[in-house]
Amino acid sequence: MVMKSRTLNIIRKMSKVQPNPAKTALRAEIDEQISALSEEEKKRQSEVVFQKLVNHPWYTNAERISLFLSTDREINTFPILDHIRSRGAHAFAPQYAGGRMRMLRMDTDDEKDMPETKHGIKQHSKEVVREDAMLTGGLDLIIAPGVAFARSGDRLGHGGGYYDRYMKLARANPNAAPKVVAVAFDCQIVESVPMDEHDQKVDLVLFPSSTIIYVLVSCRNLSRKYCEIFKILLTKMTTPNPEKAVLRLEIDNRLAALTEEVKKRQSEIVFQKLINHSVYQKAKRISVFLSTATEIDTRPIIDHIRDRGASAFVPQYIGGRRMRMLKMEKGDEDLMPYTRHGIQQHPRDLVREDALERGLDLIIAPGAAFTRAGDRLGHGGRYYDNFIASTRGNPDTAPKIIAVTFNCQVVDYVPMEEHDQAVDEVLFAE
Repeated sequence: MVMKSRTLNIIRKMSKVQPNPAKTALRAEIDEQISALSEEEKKRQSEVVFQKLVNHPWYTNAERISLFLSTDREINTFPILDHIRSRGAHAFAPQYAGGRMRMLRMDTDDEKDMPETKHGIKQHSKEVVREDAMLTGGLDLIIAPGVAFARSGDRLGHGGGYYDRYMKLARANPNAAPKVVAVAFDCQIVESVPMDEHDQKVDLVLFPSSTIIYVLVSCRNLSRKYCEIFKILLTKMTTPNPEKAVLRLEIDNRLAALTEEVKKRQSEIVFQKLINHSVYQKAKRISVFLSTATEIDTRPIIDHIRDRGASAFVPQYIGGRRMRMLKMEKGDEDLMPYTRHGIQQHPRDLVREDALERGLDLIIAPGAAFTRAGDRLGHGGRYYDNFIASTRGNPDTAPKIIAVTFNCQVVDYVPMEEHDQAVDEVLFAE
């Protein structure tokens, strides 16, 4: 009876935690594979990852960088720490305390005096005063640890949730969110990672056996600040189509060179072109994306749709490369949270009409780049490609697709694959 009572108490305690069995199994599998690596092999793989990281443009452009101080079961990050210092950038390292994590600045030789936690992780002692990255300007880049990673950026941590919470906090403002790069051994790369709602993906995973492609990107039409030849490091896992990855990076740099004044002026011109377009004027049911800071401002378009008595619908991304177009009611903008990519969308529990119940007349589409002929490069999620394809089943009822874009996003060539959907027309300021 006593034994049974003790067993029940143990079960009750365990049930409060509710660990994910798939995560537990994967952690055990990866732990076993890391144990099989020799010190020589870990050193070799660490050196390869180091070279990939220090030549990556996200790293070379970053001034404030956080990195974990590695144990002997992780990619060695201490050479990265030395490299950050040698190029005059600022390094920050985690301090775990009270269920939360801070990123504290690493002063010269700090690592020599830092005590280790019970898990063998070096960190600043509580009495040492150091700059907290989150309080003094944020970070440009987070170099993140983990147990396992998928090629898509899905990440399995060690179970404490420290990095997930920190990344979520750092991404609260999409305009100031740091890039997150994970570094890993080959054996830590898996086909899929079990992800819970609170889990945060990383933007890029660098590991030794990924194929490196060096590309020279033309800088014509860029401001002088960006008129350099980039040495771009790409990996198979994050760039299934290298041509698309290179073009997206070039467009990112073009957009970064635009002033707010230029973006405002071009948005106003595109707005006037759109509202005077015959397709728009005839349309009663129109879907339009809710723009971010690097896109043509679509808020005035939504207001105009409402003012003339038409119905506006906006995307709700529901996973699996699927999205719905839900009707925008007055005041919805104040109720809509931001995704981690900085996109506003309806919350799941808010009931709104789905556009496909009665169809659409016009889709106003976003994208990374376009040709004048209508070839479109998306942002890689295939949401719009899949949605547009679903509306084109019946040519008699298919909506028109008009893209709105900045001048710098219009190019001579866009690499198109079988699943890619062209748009009917591209409106830009020129």
